[in-house]
Amino acid sequence: MNSKPETSPRRCLKCSKSFDSTGPANRLCHGCARGNQEVRTATRCESQGATISSDAVARLERRIEQEART
Repeated sequence: MNSKPETSPRRCLKCSKSFDSTGPANRLCHGCARGNQEVRTATRCESQGATISSDAVARLERRIEQEART
């Protein structure tokens, strides 16, 4: 019995990189999906009154850009 879900090649809607999609709801590659999650987390923290250092924001932006290029 194979425990891995079936995958098919698909282009990421954000960076256009080819990746193995696990189904119709899987439209972003892992790097772009993770970047989106990190941005949502930072935005949620900010909206709840937490402060985010400009260094942390800059690191996050650099990492998202690097992952989009790979």
